Amino acid sequence: MQIVKSRLYVAFLLSPITIIHFLVYKFSKKRSVIQSDLPGKIFFLYHIIYDKPYRNLFYYRVGKSHFLFSWILPRCPYTKINQKMKLGRHCEMEHAFNTFLNGQKIGDNFKCYHNVTIGNKGGQLPIIGNNVIISCGASVLGNVRIGNNVIIGAGCVVVKDVPDNCTVIGNPAKIVRKDGKKVDINL
Repeated sequence: MQIVKSRLYVAFLLSPITIIHFLVYKFSKKRSVIQSDLPGKIFFLYHIIYDKPYRNLFYYRVGKSHFLFSWILPRCPYTKINQKMKLGRHCEMEHAFNTFLNGQKIGDNFKCYHNVTIGNKGGQLPIIGNNVIISCGASVLGNVRIGNNVIIGAGCVVVKDVPDNCTVIGNPAKIVRKDGKKVDINL
């Protein structure tokens, strides 16, 4: 807790260099969506200074105008979010290094960890539903539709559709839990 307090203190001391970021956040039309990605209002400065993957998410939410001021606090070079993709509310990226989000659409309440790839296969991009968690090292590739309330396990490679309310693990991927019941279904 002491570390967080000292980091917040330093964040407030560094606030003059983040004033543009704060003003863009404060007066943005997408403020409620940006706010949905944060745990609390006071933590905006903390995240914009210390959390480089969050900066990528913030710059995505702001749109192309971020090129005017993103040089002050640069984006994380190891986290990529496709600017053309539709991303829902409350996106959370834990330790999002080497994470590439490049889908047609990602729904609300999306959470992913490091080394996650959502990407192109054969010129097609995936669609991710609401309330989806993608664990470390997982890949979702191609013309795939991931349903709502899905958990994709660590190291899983998904190249086929996944229905709602499932837990998927393995390479090749298989469903191990569906609608709260244990199953063993190959995709």
